[in-house]
Amino acid sequence: MSIRIHRKLLIAEDIEDNYLLCKAYLENKYSLIRAHDGEEAISLFLQHSPDAILMDLRMPCIDGYQATEAIRQMSFFYTYYCCHGLCIRRRSEKGVGTWLLGVFA
Repeated sequence: MSIRIHRKLLIAEDIEDNYLLCKAYLENKYSLIRAHDGEEAISLFLQHSPDAILMDLRMPCIDGYQATEAIRQMSFFYTYYCCHGLCIRRRSEKGVGTWLLGVFA
């Protein structure tokens, strides 16, 4: 019997259907933590120290850009993915983005 340890993934997404789509693809590989806006994403980041973040860019309260910047100031060496619609952009330690090939749909 092997014990499988899932990495923690914080998903910051305010639209339920988008979150459910991400969940369907990722829940078997990651322990998912969901934030409904940027403010909650920052709070959950501090509480759970996820391995990576999937961040929607347009959300109420604090948007994904602001939340990503706040998290980046707290933890410079971090990988996160910024999403808007079906475009996914990977950001790494130094903030250099590379476009990922592939979308969820």
